[in-house]
Amino acid sequence: FLFFYYVQVIGLQGSLVGLALLIALLFDGISDPLIGQLSDRTNTRLGRRHPYLYLAPLPLAFALYMLFDPPAGLGQWGTFFWLLGFTAFCRLMQSVYFIPHMALGAELSTDFRERISVSGYRNIFAFAGRLLVLGIAFSIFLHATPDYPQGQLNKAAYPPLALTCGAIALIVILVSAATTQKRALQYYSRMQSQGRGQIHEPMLRNLVNAFRLRTFAIFFVAILISYVLGGVQAALAVHVNTFYWKLPTWGIQWVFLGAASGFMLGSLFARALADRFDKRTAYVASVVLSVTLNVAPIGLREAG
Repeated sequence: FLFFYYVQVIGLQGSLVGLALLIALLFDGISDPLIGQLSDRTNTRLGRRHPYLYLAPLPLAFALYMLFDPPAGLGQWGTFFWLLGFTAFCRLMQSVYFIPHMALGAELSTDFRERISVSGYRNIFAFAGRLLVLGIAFSIFLHATPDYPQGQLNKAAYPPLALTCGAIALIVILVSAATTQKRALQYYSRMQSQGRGQIHEPMLRNLVNAFRLRTFAIFFVAILISYVLGGVQAALAVHVNTFYWKLPTWGIQWVFLGAASGFMLGSLFARALADRFDKRTAYVASVVLSVTLNVAPIGLREAG
């Protein structure tokens, strides 16, 4: 909702919104590997990952609320810096949680199939959360009213929506951290007893060594394409469905719910695909198919 909110609801120039989000993403690209390295080298009684899982959710919820409640009268540049500052901070807190969280998935089990299952279930719960948030957003906060037939244009609806989403994120992250704490500590204890508890390789050396692996380079390109596609979709989805497809509020809700449901169904097949096919081939083919299916509706409409 962020791009749509600042352009169509707040009235910030689209070029300034795009610039703010670009700068925040560049900052994110620098901070992510640093957070990953810091997490790898952390050694506390809570383990390597969990201190960050406990640290991130409250500041994340705060930043999310402030992002969707800019003060009136800031003007174009004041609003730009508000968007830039809280977007960068929000993404930083997301990274403080998400990067250790992703690394934790590989540390809950040493069995490859179990790791695939963990990844699949993580995706299912992630998109179940997306379904929940979308249902709440369009059914409670952004529903059509006499004053706002397109509920997504109602400025007053966004602060309580952001507050609700922040509260959900806070609760879910803390529950996830608490319920995985014991198993993670068992893993760290086992690794330390084998002399493999810490990672001390310099970050740049790790990056260079990783890109020397052809498989990793192919995987990196595939996931880069996937994330670029996801980012463009996330930024423009409300715009496209509102002004290009001219869908009513309930129609936009069902498009989003359908997309999230598709991701959940795909997660159910992840383990079967990993068992049957080469992981690299399956992932690259999935990215190509995903890109094709996402651009097909607009391409077909434009072609008449």
